[in-house]
Amino acid sequence: MVLLVLIGLRDKTIFLAARGEQYFPALFFFAVLPFTDMIIALKMLIVLVWVGAGFSKFGKHFANVIPPMVSTQYSLPNGCGRAHYRDFPRNLRPSRLADFMAHVNGTTVEIAAPLVLFFSTNKWLTLAAVVVDGGFPPVHHLDVPLAVPAGMGTWSSPTPRSPVPWLPELERIRPVEHVAALAGSRHRRALLFFPVLGNLRPDKVSFLPSLRQYAGNWASAVWAFAPGAEAKLDRVTRSARNQVDQFIDFGYEPHWAEITAQRTIAWRTMHSQGRGLFSLLLTHLPDIDTRTVREGEFICNSLTGFNFGDGHPARCRHDPGRAARSRL
Repeated sequence: MVLLVLIGLRDKTIFLAARGEQYFPALFFFAVLPFTDMIIALKMLIVLVWVGAGFSKFGKHFANVIPPMVSTQYSLPNGCGRAHYRDFPRNLRPSRLADFMAHVNGTTVEIAAPLVLFFSTNKWLTLAAVVVDGGFPPVHHLDVPLAVPAGMGTWSSPTPRSPVPWLPELERIRPVEHVAALAGSRHRRALLFFPVLGNLRPDKVSFLPSLRQYAGNWASAVWAFAPGAEAKLDRVTRSARNQVDQFIDFGYEPHWAEITAQRTIAWRTMHSQGRGLFSLLLTHLPDIDTRTVREGEFICNSLTGFNFGDGHPARCRHDPGRAARSRL
């Protein structure tokens, strides 16, 4: 735990990539709490992760996340993806179906299911909540959203009937009165600190510890390169070359490599932040038509090797290539 904090002070990318907002509290609970309190605290942690992410999706931002996410789901017919837009391809704003999928099938279920798992003493109701919660990761993987997690362990919610060696002792944790009593303790207040601060001051706290995963209101950026400036990034030692250069190396013609790279920009414009960012570009860069516009997350992926967290230029200030880029 100490090393994770220290290395996070050196490079916060590592702390975020380790999903410190979830695993650090879990490590703390394992280290300092007696067994019964530890189990309840771990359940509280997972409930907070789900409920916090659910609450962050209230608002108009999340409805803009659903259509482009569903559009990439290769297991659905084209008509299903198009139904999430008001009038595809003339009006690409979210349809009523997208609003329903975002705020009823998504947000409401994301909050209700873990609460059922936390408080339920009914076997069949608990199993139903397990099935619902367990359905989220496979659906996310089918959607192929940007930065879809490579594994499902982070999102697996513990259940009262989990097969563990200490099941007899776990049975004594089941009464709602015991859980509710501890839920009002200092553990809950500590867990809520960063989500509350992060929603009040999103400029100070990453959207991960703020529990705003996939809410459509995370920090974003686009980079606008003057002619020839993007190629200068090859002077920086980094994890990968520019995306468009990778396509060309793979065999794409330069014209189609550029079109393929621009698809990420099109993806960004489907979200609220993308529309705001491009409005700023059009307002403040009169020479925008002469520039090469790139999605910020992909640039940061190339420069730092990591883009899930807050994929914007602020992340890139902390890597060794900073001085080299300042000369560009």
